Amino acid sequence: MKNFLIVLTFVSVAALAAQAQTEAAPVEVLSTELAQPSLGQRSISEKLFFIDQNTSRLQITPGVVTTKSTYKSRAATFSRETTTQIFNFAFEKGISESEIALGFSTSFANNKVEQKRNKTTNEFKNSGLGDIQLEIKGISENSKSNLIYGGALTLSPGNAEYAYRTQDGNMYSGGTSFKPFLNYESETSIGSAGLMASYQFWGQRKTVGRPGDDEIKSGGNVLAFGAFTEYALTSTRLGLAANYEMTASTDYEITEDFEKFESDGDATQNLTLSAYGRFDLSKTSSIKPEISYDQLLSKNINGVDIDKNESIDTSIALAVNF
Repeated sequence: MKNFLIVLTFVSVAALAAQAQTEAAPVEVLSTELAQPSLGQRSISEKLFFIDQNTSRLQITPGVVTTKSTYKSRAATFSRETTTQIFNFAFEKGISESEIALGFSTSFANNKVEQKRNKTTNEFKNSGLGDIQLEIKGISENSKSNLIYGGALTLSPGNAEYAYRTQDGNMYSGGTSFKPFLNYESETSIGSAGLMASYQFWGQRKTVGRPGDDEIKSGGNVLAFGAFTEYALTSTRLGLAANYEMTASTDYEITEDFEKFESDGDATQNLTLSAYGRFDLSKTSSIKPEISYDQLLSKNINGVDIDKNESIDTSIALAVNF
């Protein structure tokens, strides 16, 4: 009888141990789930953020962009340094019981330009609201990957104005553009990765200055390809991205002192590298720092030799879902 009780006790302990292991197993699954996106999003990645159904998101992004360029022509050597303080405002809404999200964004910026020609230095300022962008996008969801597609319409509230001695310029583009895009994202062993493609069609853009001077641009459409990878933690995302842009040639109709002439601009190529992150503050809010480096790859444009044309963009966004 004593031996029977010992065996029964051993069997009972083994059964409890097995049950404990069975109950403990979901802990690993839970930790994996915690690494998945939060903050009411349907996308896998932060880079291709797609808002959840019947959820809204407001994002405010203050940033600073510094651009430096040096170029030479037959007549002179030029250098140009531009510093832009910018606030971007974006709103996104997920449509209830659909695969569609709508977005609106605009910006306000102050821009200071210091331009040197040989030994002469001039300073100009541009400031004000930027263009308005309206976006519609959809998502095709799979178990471990998503296809995100859509288009963005950019509208300029008025003509662009360039600064001269007695007047500051504005921040408008002076025209309208439409950019369809197609993006892909997938889960990886460390988080997510994806590919991006877009083509921006530009209409005519008009820039005005002092009386008798203006410029009308046509063309300059932009084809872009990009890729990214992200590392996911419970409440943090860290990412790296690269983007390559090819801008088509631009036609110019220029008026100077009431006299008109035409000119063609060469096509250009740019490469942008960026590092970014998202740190969740709560279930409905996060901060998102980002730094980007952009390099003009073209070394000769319209007969002008480009020694350097690069820019650094730093920003930190606050995003709130409701």
